[in-house]
Amino acid sequence: MTYCRGHNPSSTFLLANHSCNSRPDHRCRRRLQPLAASLGKDDLPRGTPGTQAENAAAAAAAGSSSNESQAAVTTTTPQITPGALWRFSRPHTIWGTAISVVSISLLAFLQHVAAAAADAFLFNAPAPAVPWMPFAATLASALVAALLANVAIVGINQVYDVEIDRINKPELPLAAGEMSVATGKAVSIACAVVALACAAVAGTPSLL
Repeated sequence: MTYCRGHNPSSTFLLANHSCNSRPDHRCRRRLQPLAASLGKDDLPRGTPGTQAENAAAAAAAGSSSNESQAAVTTTTPQITPGALWRFSRPHTIWGTAISVVSISLLAFLQHVAAAAADAFLFNAPAPAVPWMPFAATLASALVAALLANVAIVGINQVYDVEIDRINKPELPLAAGEMSVATGKAVSIACAVVALACAAVAGTPSLL
């Protein structure tokens, strides 16, 4: 078997029992035209200009589609959901903070009531009224401030430990990608500001 002069041996334009060395090139091309017409586009040699143009167009289309997909991924931001915010606040720390604030406040309040009742008994004075409403308002302010401060603390911790949490605690919203780092910072700062505002409104210096 021989190949036509000027053609790559790896191409599909293989002719059996054909010698082109003894014939002009135009006769070789004339013999190849029916064979080339019978072949499909996939069988054409890689050096064919039409195939190169099609490959370039396909590569350009693939590149543009990949750039569009990357741009879509870049511009898409995670949506904040109540579940993600709840897990961002670390509920197990919230329960501990709430129980400690309520128990300490009740202990101080009951001691104050007991001391006032003892003084009234010693001095034979009428028993003072128990200030339940002022205590409840102060307790609510202290509880809200403490819980918001707790969320701010655990939020800052997650923001600065997000790379470690992706390995050790991948279920956290920042590590899982359910919330962005910028959103975590915004939530932490907002909770800290509102906590200080609640403490200032309560008029209790110890809360600050």
